[in-house]
Amino acid sequence: MVEDIFRLFRLFTAVSYLGLIIALAAVIECSAAGRGARLCWRQGQPDTGCFQARIAARRAACQPEGAAYEVSQYTFSENHSPSCGWLKITTAHFVIHYLPVDEYFSKELASLAERAYASIADHLDLHPSQKIDLYLADSRKLFTQLQPSPRCKVSEQAIGLAYPHLSRILLLSPRAAPAGAIDLEKTFRHELTHIILGASSSSPLTPIPQWFNEGLSMLEAKEWGWHYQLLLSRICLTGRFIPFGQLDQSFPTDPDQLQIAYAQSISMITFILDKYGEDGLRTTAHLMLRRAEAEGLDSALRQALGVNLDELEARWKRHLRLVYTWVPILTSSGALWFIISLIFLFGYYRKRKVSQERLSDWEEEEIEEWLRKQLDDLDLR
Repeated sequence: MVEDIFRLFRLFTAVSYLGLIIALAAVIECSAAGRGARLCWRQGQPDTGCFQARIAARRAACQPEGAAYEVSQYTFSENHSPSCGWLKITTAHFVIHYLPVDEYFSKELASLAERAYASIADHLDLHPSQKIDLYLADSRKLFTQLQPSPRCKVSEQAIGLAYPHLSRILLLSPRAAPAGAIDLEKTFRHELTHIILGASSSSPLTPIPQWFNEGLSMLEAKEWGWHYQLLLSRICLTGRFIPFGQLDQSFPTDPDQLQIAYAQSISMITFILDKYGEDGLRTTAHLMLRRAEAEGLDSALRQALGVNLDELEARWKRHLRLVYTWVPILTSSGALWFIISLIFLFGYYRKRKVSQERLSDWEEEEIEEWLRKQLDDLDLR
């Protein structure tokens, strides 16, 4: 009996894990977000290897071909930060400024930067001509000091910032955080997408919608993860959507609402990519950048996708409800007890069947024994 209980327990554990794996796999395969998270661009797939793991291997050998090195003096007088000596690496599209302690990271970043630029620029078919200044801060204090204005409030969680009007990216060095806390490649790709979009806008007074800007940057950085998928499933059940019209100029400051805004943004971008294809997303980006000429956001969307923002949002919500509403059901306590009940019913049925088979075997053995005795009695006579 004890052995049967342990066997059932092991079976229950295995089935539970299997059910969870199936549910998670189904989300990936069924959702457009899952497809988008794999970055469905046919060309220029980014190198997704661990940035930090490659540092030790490449060391001094990772200097990009043709890069020029200089020692320079920079004074960020606009925010009164102190002057300091910087090293500089110049590549085809970037000027990378760093301190000597970050030499290894800066060299690797120089090589990574050109690959990322080629990938993102080709994906979007946008090729700004202006060089991009990239500053690698070796401490949180320096990261804050490098802001273009004292009025810039920097979150303690910020590890990268983009200023398209200055063609400038600020990154916090991985040295300034615990090991593995900063994925420099993802952060750089995210901020670089902001720069490319900003530099390609036809009118600084009519910027690209915030939800489109952030969603596309997250897509290029491959930042889609389970956190956002589970958040979207909860939003579908509660109906706590944020209208995209409210995410045009800025995102909420409330932390929970901010996470919802990011989740909706990347989800909408992957939905457009899945439903309208690469050309549809690329055309949408181009028309968004020229929406002042296109007579507004709705006009730009209608030219690119054949729908306005309200219609696009309605289609996106229908898609989400089809994909995500059943996920909490599968992972709920009710579903767990249902699986447990099935396991015990299966165990009971199996045990009863085995018992019946044993009884049948015993009956056959008794009949055979009785017949054998009858035959033995006949032989004796």
